Amino acid sequence: IAGRSARFNLAELLFRDAMILGSTGASPRHIHTATEMVAGGDIRPVVSRQFAFEEAAEAIELMRSATTFGRIALIPPPL
Repeated sequence: IAGRSARFNLAELLFRDAMILGSTGASPRHIHTATEMVAGGDIRPVVSRQFAFEEAAEAIELMRSATTFGRIALIPPPL
């Protein structure tokens, strides 16, 4: 992810026997699990900006600029 560096306490990571994992893609099962975790309040995604669908071009330019930390979200119009 482009943007600023993430900071964490290495000792905390080691003492908790934790792991940091990354992936360039996700399977449908992983996406479903992540969606359930967000809906249940277990995790909170980092969203730097939200855009309406009409602002998609602006959102894409911001994403290409690599100046944000976190994700950019497109919010669909109400049904």
